[in-house]
Amino acid sequence: MNGYGRRESIPLAMNLLSSLTRCFSESDCNPPPPRMMHRLTSPQPGISGGESGAYSLRVAVTGAFLTGCPLQVRFGAYRDLQKKLEAEFREFGEIGWTVEPEAWRIGGTYDSGGGFAQMLPSVIARRGGPALLGKLLDLIGGRVGEESQWIAEQTDGWNFEALSVRVDFHDVGVAVLNATFEVRAPDAMPLSDVARLLKGLVLLKPNIRGVSSPITAAFRELATETSSQFAQAIRRGVPEAIQERWLSSLRFSGRGDNDQPGSDDDRGRLLWLHPVHILEVDAETEPLQKALDLAPPFRETIRISDGVFAPGIGWSAIVIKAGSSAEQIPLRLIELQWAYIAHYMEIDRGLLGLLDDDRWNELESLAALESDADRVFGNYMRVMHVRARLDSDLASLGGDEFALWETISEVAKFGPLIEGVDRKMKGLQQVSERRVQQAEAQRLRRTSRILGGLTALTIVTVTVALIGNFLGSRSDEPGHLEWRVVIVAAALAGSVLVYWLAHREKAHKLRGLGSKPAGRA
Repeated sequence: MNGYGRRESIPLAMNLLSSLTRCFSESDCNPPPPRMMHRLTSPQPGISGGESGAYSLRVAVTGAFLTGCPLQVRFGAYRDLQKKLEAEFREFGEIGWTVEPEAWRIGGTYDSGGGFAQMLPSVIARRGGPALLGKLLDLIGGRVGEESQWIAEQTDGWNFEALSVRVDFHDVGVAVLNATFEVRAPDAMPLSDVARLLKGLVLLKPNIRGVSSPITAAFRELATETSSQFAQAIRRGVPEAIQERWLSSLRFSGRGDNDQPGSDDDRGRLLWLHPVHILEVDAETEPLQKALDLAPPFRETIRISDGVFAPGIGWSAIVIKAGSSAEQIPLRLIELQWAYIAHYMEIDRGLLGLLDDDRWNELESLAALESDADRVFGNYMRVMHVRARLDSDLASLGGDEFALWETISEVAKFGPLIEGVDRKMKGLQQVSERRVQQAEAQRLRRTSRILGGLTALTIVTVTVALIGNFLGSRSDEPGHLEWRVVIVAAALAGSVLVYWLAHREKAHKLRGLGSKPAGRA
């Protein structure tokens, strides 16, 4: 996002990306089949010819997926952990892995160069550059069959060019993808139709014909492979930093397979793909109207430097003046929000799994219940740590950036997601605390019964001692036997009465909605 790497073209117009194989001499290869994407021969920024002209814009396809490897890293230990990972990444060869955070964000936490000198550490590794871009091209080119035919029909007359691709890995077990293309739409196509078609090219679900986009399929393969390599590096380099996964079905019972990070089905699975359309206009063109034409039906608009930003549901739009780089701030904030949204989605699903557990209805020992309460408290601390980091990340933003963040959050409904996690966490705490209280009450009742029995036994013992003191022992002359029997029986009856009075429970009828008042039929 902060600048684009070497431009490489993707074929996209007639048939499929199956012909991306490079031929070094015409005699060494057969004539290639028609191409589904081809290089933009004469790229022109902005728009030309008004509403009936061809549009040239950039499309940043962003998305998030779970890595299955959440880490517990103290801020001061980031560099040591990254050095260990760097050594592991070398085992994969030159395929674009890097752990140099200084090169990713320079000049302070504000884009204007102010704020703190460094951002809070979160991204621990990145894969990108020409190596990854070439890998993406190969993956797209490997898709054949109905996918090729479908996308050829959809993109006839279009020109696409790949600019960059990268994947940022966050320590919370989330990775964010950004693949940027330059697109030139056919003449006479309205901006709204351009945006809808581009969104259709990156839908994760198959269309009504059951055909998936080869671009989406390539992103899936790239996410799966990249997350697998990341998991291998984590497992070999820093296994001690691996945290329990929220989506592990055995995590609560303490039987989670922490030595196999990322082994669940959701590792590397793309949660969504969200295109951000970036259109450059000339100085005489009002960017607001173009942003409204390019934005989805559900959106908000906000002014940014040199243009307009319209975050929306399905896709977003950024319209800026030609030559400006004002799109970088919204893109960075979108990616940051994707990371937090994906992580909160994982937490929410994990907490739901904990609540939907039969163990909450089972009677266990006080020690087991206290252990459950400790685990719930540990989950609470993890959630609070994420929330504290989010708050600190937002506190480090400039005022204009924070306004953009709030606009994106309003559209994406990030607030209700956070509130849902907080409610589930509160419910878990109440359930665990209630179970501990019930176990303690049961233990107190058991203890009081034992003490009541001992009290009754004490009464009988004292009674027998008094009989022996005042009426004599069994060796005395007869005549006091009846008195002794009566006194012992009275002592026993008194003991039972005392025990019953101490442990009787008076039932109270619970009254609520629908209950009938006393004395009425």
